[in-house]
Amino acid sequence: MPGIFMPESLEPEELLNVPVASSGTLCRVVSGYANFFDKSITNVYGAPIGLEPLPGDNVLQPLPLTGDIYPDDEDKKWTPYEVHMVVGPAWNAVRDVSPIVSVAGFSFRDNDSADASGTEIRGCTWDTVGLTGDQSNLERIRLKVDLRLCGGNQYAVIKLGYHFVAVGR
Repeated sequence: MPGIFMPESLEPEELLNVPVASSGTLCRVVSGYANFFDKSITNVYGAPIGLEPLPGDNVLQPLPLTGDIYPDDEDKKWTPYEVHMVVGPAWNAVRDVSPIVSVAGFSFRDNDSADASGTEIRGCTWDTVGLTGDQSNLERIRLKVDLRLCGGNQYAVIKLGYHFVAVGR
């Protein structure tokens, strides 16, 4: 597995606070989108073609979540990924979360010659991460997504959508 990937950016979230009668418990419903490429990069093709070049280089880096990793570029090979997304508002304590994640965007620049392509989200779990500084008594939810892709290195997931219901204080 290539390591843990985190989004380039998160879009503004939708948040719904559900009243829980006189229990001191909060119930929140949160949904949003996580981007895995810099949306400000433009090119003549219109499709996302890579991440910003490394300092001192003028070549775009490959998109992070692709169907295969250079140099193999095997269309039929499934490549696994673990994605972590710290999402939602800060909590005093999270008790339970019911999450779901889906593909909200992909780019496939070699679809006329690829033998196979696909995306499978194999699971979504959660834990919490503590904040720092003057908010060190608070925590946020981290979604941990297990997914795999095939389709060669020109097939990439560029956006994931997430939705969850959480209970806590």
